[in-house]
Amino acid sequence: MTNAHQFEDVVQVKRSAREDNRSGNSRRCDYRYVKAGETLYYEGDETHDCYEIVSGVMKESNVLEDGRCHIIEFYQPGDLIGLSKKNQRPYTAEAVTPCTLKRYPREDYLELVAASPERSERLLQSLMRQLLRTQHQNLVLGRRSAGQRIAEFILRLSEEQEDPETVKLAMTRQDIADHLGLTIETVCRVLTDFKKCGLICMPSARSIIIQEKDVLEDYSNGRRPIH
Repeated sequence: MTNAHQFEDVVQVKRSAREDNRSGNSRRCDYRYVKAGETLYYEGDETHDCYEIVSGVMKESNVLEDGRCHIIEFYQPGDLIGLSKKNQRPYTAEAVTPCTLKRYPREDYLELVAASPERSERLLQSLMRQLLRTQHQNLVLGRRSAGQRIAEFILRLSEEQEDPETVKLAMTRQDIADHLGLTIETVCRVLTDFKKCGLICMPSARSIIIQEKDVLEDYSNGRRPIH
């Protein structure tokens, strides 16, 4: 983790701690730091707690019957993960980047939600974001080509990040492939095609600048081919 990222984490943790102290929630949660690549919990683990992402990017995945890994979703600051009525975790959660998390015992978190309209609203927003992502994912995997899937993924990330024209990729090409049901070779080829067509440019392997957003949107929705 770089010094800049460490500083940002410290600032966000202090801000969250102040909010917890003001709301009387400090005794009900603690903080957990996970390194990139570290597993937070495994599929099949008992469900005792849930986590709110303060900084960083997490992913949830499971292993398909044929042995392939399927990444269910990527989660960003403000998202809640691990909250389930099931007694066992349905997915494995792993840090894509270094992450700071607020850990709540499950029953304590539900009590806090019931007692706080603000926290209830935050939970609702998080669940709505996850529902929208799931709906998009079902549509993308069921009805769109490889290129359209990747275009949709880039556009979705641009909507969730601060600068809608510059997409920061926290995940690897393999992560993207496992999320979209593609091979890493296909992901790399499609990104190269997008660059050749002038739809995007890539200053680095983890940064995409969208140059023709309207065209990319039309292509992702099947309204316009690209050449």
